[in-house]
Order: sequence, then structure tokens, then C-alpha cells
Amino acid sequence: MFRDIFRIVCLLLLPAIFACSQGGSDPYGFLLDGRNETYLPIYSLAGKNNSGAAIEASLTQLILYSKSTVYCSFYDVTSPGVLDALLLKKAGGVDVRIGLSGRAAQSTGYEALSGALTTTGRDRQLWISDSSGENDLNLCVGDKTRIWLSTVPPMPDRLAGEAAYSAYIQSGEDDIARKFSTELDLVTHGSFGPNKQKLDRRNYWLISDASIGVYFDPAENTLTSFLLPRIADAKQSVQIYSSEFYSNSRDGSGFRKQGDIAFEFAKSSIPSPSVVGTFHAFRAEDPAAKDENGTDFETYWNIDTTHTDPNSLYYLFRKGKDVRIYPYGNANGMNFVLIDAGTRNPQLYVASHPISGDAESKTDGVFLVLEYGPWVLDFADFFARLQALSVIPPAASGDSASGREVVISELMWMGAVRRDGSSSPYEYVELYNNSDRVINLTDWKLECGA
Repeated sequence: MFRDIFRIVCLLLLPAIFACSQGGSDPYGFLLDGRNETYLPIYSLAGKNNSGAAIEASLTQLILYSKSTVYCSFYDVTSPGVLDALLLKKAGGVDVRIGLSGRAAQSTGYEALSGALTTTGRDRQLWISDSSGENDLNLCVGDKTRIWLSTVPPMPDRLAGEAAYSAYIQSGEDDIARKFSTELDLVTHGSFGPNKQKLDRRNYWLISDASIGVYFDPAENTLTSFLLPRIADAKQSVQIYSSEFYSNSRDGSGFRKQGDIAFEFAKSSIPSPSVVGTFHAFRAEDPAAKDENGTDFETYWNIDTTHTDPNSLYYLFRKGKDVRIYPYGNANGMNFVLIDAGTRNPQLYVASHPISGDAESKTDGVFLVLEYGPWVLDFADFFARLQALSVIPPAASGDSASGREVVISELMWMGAVRRDGSSSPYEYVELYNNSDRVINLTDWKLECGA
């Protein structure tokens, strides 16, 4: 699976290398027209061995290859390499248009781009979302043929700090690029969230004989009209990864019931779902979705708040489902559901937006259907890696092993040693980690006393 990371870097960088070495003759020039059948995925784990650099490189190369247009949508963009590429193409006369989340209005990326792209008038080139929802649509289309998509925006901290999926797509079939281009045309002309109409176009295409489905929320209502009806089809296994999982119901009820995705998964006994979520997903509260018993969540976390609205990850945990916590990520990003991965009829759904009611009412995002066998196997392997790096849900206070505490005194309970080498039977150090990230103690040196 992770060989694809090497492939994408090679395929995207070799044209430039050969062009220089052969006096401008580019033997890989067929990639530049954006029509060679190509699907190059990247699966990135968070932390030290992340593939964020490969995700950033694939986006940067797409921008640099573009000769006429670059239309992009991001939650935010702060990567220096991506910003430089966008500004370079703008200076070279390429039509560059970008739509950003409302949260990006004060960012360094917006400041850099606003110096070159117009931000006012009917033909502005840089838009900020005016929707009350998030813009989780991280897409770029170059020359209306090459497609880059990602569950994580081009921001160095998020590229390195959370699990992510990204893909570079080319196809000789115009309609798939046209659908992405039309969506970005709406975003880069100021249409976000509920103001963006549903695209009246087909949703499935073939890339090298592999089927890919593409939907855009909130207009296409993928959770209730597409994902929800397919939960009952599960025969052997359900695997869920979520960075933000709320109720998709917007009726204000304090009870999850039929029609709620978490409820449907919870009542499924064959198979019972395996769930991996970020600490953020387990800890975050959705003000629009109350738990069945409002006091449970408050008691568990010992929080004094005026409301006790939980989330669906905690709901599934309390229902006794196999829930584990991936100790990275403090914001929404990748979400995917893999059904019956080991059968002849697998289902795989990947979203850049949260599993929530907002995804169908005001939050922009892309929802992919990837049921081709090798893609399913890659995601099954990806899920196994995420699960292997996960822990059981943390305790409320953080003072138990499940809270991922590191207690140095337990490692040397027979006594400590002073700096001068003499023994000290009473000195110890306790370090508690209640954050959503792993603390790496490699090469640490702790000294106690004089």
C-alpha cells in the first residue's frame, strides 16, 4: 500500500528531472495533459512516520503543471511550498481562484494570497466562506483535467499531526474532472454550504476499469440518503474511522433512534462494528445531539457545563462496542466506513467532512465511494495500522493506565538514585498525559534532588 507514496513522488517529480536533463524534452509529457488514466493514493499515519510531505508534493506538482487554470478549495492553506506554487502560477498568468473556510480569514495563508488575488468585486479570485458550517472541501483541479483531493488541508501541523487520505486523479473521461471543476467553480465564486446547489451530473466513473463514486455535501445528503441504507447490508464486518462523529439527526431529540447512523451501528450485532476515533472525536461535544442520559457524559468527564451533549463515538463506547482511541488529531479530518472488507461485495465510503447533521445542512465536503478490490484492501490495511496504534478510551481523570499516563516512580519503585550516585528511597517523578497526543520520552533525562 505505502509503495504508492513512492510511486506518486516519482511520477510527479520525474517529468521535471528529465526535462532538465534532456534540454527540455520531457518523455513523461503525457502526464501534463491530465488525461492519462491515473489514480495515485496516499495513506498517511500521524506523527513521526507521516506522509504529509508526499501529500503536499502531489498538490504542489499539480499546481506547477497547470498552464491555464488552478481552482482550489481548502479549509486553510499555510504550507509555504503550496503558497509559493500558487503565487508563481498567478504571476505567470494562470487563472488562480481559491475558496477558504471562514476560519482562514485571519491566517498567514490568506494574508499571503490576498496580496496577489483580488478579494472584492464580482470577479474576485479569493473567497472566504460565509456559511455557518465548515469548509472541509480540500480539492484542487488543474487545467480542468487533473484532480487533487485530501481529507487534510495543506497546513504543516495538520499534515504531520493527523491520519489522512489523499489522491491524485487523472482520467480520459471528461465528466469526472468536469464534476470536480464545476464544484470548485461554485466555491471559487462564493457559493458555500447551503448556498451551493446540487450538481445535476452523474456520480460514478471508471478509472482504469475501477469504479469511483463522487458526491459533494451538503447538497447531495450522502449520510442519510446513501450511507444509512447500506448499514443493514453488512454481513461480516464493519470498520469505522472517525475524527468527528456526531448525530446526523437534527430534530433536537435527547435520544438516538432509528435513522441515526450511530444508533444503526449500535443495534447491529452481526457484525458488531470496530471503531477507531481520535481523542478529539471522543471528547468533543455536539450541541445539536444530546445523549440518551444527559448526566452520563458529565459524570464521566466531571465537567461543570450547562449542557451535557456527547458525541456518537462516546455513545458507541457506552453501548459496549469495540471503540479505540487514536491519540492524534485535534480537529475534524478523515472519516471512513469499511463494510465487509473480506468478502466479494465490500463497501467503502470516505468523507472529508464529519459524520454529522452539519454535513447535510451547512458543511462542505467530498464523499467518495471506493469499492474496487485493491482500494478496499489498502484501506483495510490502513485501518489495521490505525487500530494497532490506538488505545482503549482514556479515563476521566487521567490517573490510570487507560489514560496513557507515564509514571516514572512505578518504573523504579525500589528507590531512585541521586545525581552523585547515592540512593534516594523517596524521590520520584510522575508525568500524566491528558492531551490528545502521544508524548515521546526518547532521550529524556530526569534528575531529582540535589
